[in-house]
Amino acid sequence: MEALKPGDPGVVGRYRLSARLGQGRLGAVFLGKAKGGLPVAVRLVRPDLAADEKFMARFRRTMTAVRGVDGLHLAHVVDADPDATPPWLVTEYAPGVPLDAALRDHGPLDEEPLRALGSALSRALVALHAAKVTHQGLSAATVTLTPDGPRITDLGVPALLGLDATSALPAPEQATGGTVGPATDVFALGGLLCHAAGVAPYGKATSAELAQKVLRTTPDLAGLPKDFAELIARCLARRPDARPSADELVELFDGEDATGVGWLPAPIRDAVTKAAQVKPPRTKKPTPSAARAGAETVDAEQPNGRAGSVRGAGRDAAPKRKSEADTAEVGIDAAARAGAETVDAENPMAGAARKAGRRTAQEGRDAAETPVADGRPSGRPAAAAAAAAEPTVQAPKSAGRPGGSSAPAARGSASGAGSADRGTAARTPGRGTAEE
Repeated sequence: MEALKPGDPGVVGRYRLSARLGQGRLGAVFLGKAKGGLPVAVRLVRPDLAADEKFMARFRRTMTAVRGVDGLHLAHVVDADPDATPPWLVTEYAPGVPLDAALRDHGPLDEEPLRALGSALSRALVALHAAKVTHQGLSAATVTLTPDGPRITDLGVPALLGLDATSALPAPEQATGGTVGPATDVFALGGLLCHAAGVAPYGKATSAELAQKVLRTTPDLAGLPKDFAELIARCLARRPDARPSADELVELFDGEDATGVGWLPAPIRDAVTKAAQVKPPRTKKPTPSAARAGAETVDAEQPNGRAGSVRGAGRDAAPKRKSEADTAEVGIDAAARAGAETVDAENPMAGAARKAGRRTAQEGRDAAETPVADGRPSGRPAAAAAAAAEPTVQAPKSAGRPGGSSAPAARGSASGAGSADRGTAARTPGRGTAEE
C-alpha cells in the first residue's frame, strides 16, 4: 500500500480513494470507501482493454455473473460500471498477506494447515460453482491470508484476461483450448496445494513447458504425505470427469476450520495480523514553498488581476503595511473633507449651519480649558458646551440631517483609497503584474 500518485483519481463512482494497492494485469488497484461503507478494492480497467469492444462485452457478462456470488472465503465483487471512463469494478478489501508471499517468506506448510487451507478453498469453490462461475486462475497469487481466514481474490479477472495472465497451473483442457468448467478450478487447487507444500509436481518449467507436461506427464507427488498425496493426485487427473467436485473435496480434506489465523504457523500468523493493521498513508499537505508556487500559478492563470493577483499583491505588500495604513488614513480624511464640501456646495443652508456649529463647539472647548480665579477649570465639559452651542437651523430634506451625507461619501472614498492601495501594492517594483 502506498500513497496516491500524481494523476491518480481521488474519486471513482461513489468511492473516495485513499491509497494505491498495486498494479494488476487488469489495471491499477486502489483502496477506496463509499460514504458510511467498508473499505473496498477499486480496480480500473486499462485504457487498451477498455477500447477493445470484445473485451468489454466479456467484462459486462462476467461482472453480471460474479456479482451474485457469495461465500465466506471469497472476496466478493460488490460493484462495477462498464460504462464509466475508465470502466471499473469494486471488490471487498481483504487486508492481509498474499499466500505466495507468505510461502516465499516463511516456507511451506505442514499437512495440518494444508488440509485446513484445502478445506476452506474448497468451500469457496462450492459457492463459486453454485453460481455457475469458474475462477480459471486459482493460484497462490490469487489467495490472500486475512484475519478472517483465506480469501480467493480476482473473481472474474482470469476469465477476462485468459490463461497467459495467470500464474495458475493450467489444466489440460486449458492447455488445449478446450471447455473450462468447475473441474478446471479443482485442478488448479491441486496445483496450489502442491505449491503450498513446497512440491513442484511437474518440475521446474516455463508456462509453455507446463502446458505440455500436464498433457503427458504424471505428477510427482513424492514430497507429500501419503494420504494427502492420493487426494492431490485425484485433483490433478487429466480427465475433468475423473476429478472430485468441490463439494466432495470439503469432506475429503477434513481439515480444521480455517476461519481466523489460528490454523497458521506462528510466523505467518503474526505477519497476517501485522499486515491487517496497516493504515492507508496520509495525504501529504503542501509545503510552504509548494503553497507559494500554487499561488503564483493562480496569479498566472488570473491575468486580469483578480483572485490570483490580489493574493500575490497581499504577500508583497505585507512589509509596507504600516506606511500604507497611514496613507489610507490621510486619504480617508481628505475624502471626508471633500465629501463635506460637496454637500456644502449642494446645500448652502446645511453647510452654513455646520460651519457655525463647528465655530461654537471650538469656542466651548476653549472656554472649558480656561482656568477661573481659584486655578481650577470652569468644569463645563467641552462636549456639553458644544452640544449647547449646536445651531437649531434645520437643513432642507434633500440634504438629510446635518453631516449625514458626508459619512457615505467618506466611506465610498475610503473604499476607493483601499482599492488604490491594493492596486499600488500589486504593482510594487520587483514583482511582475498581470499586464506585464
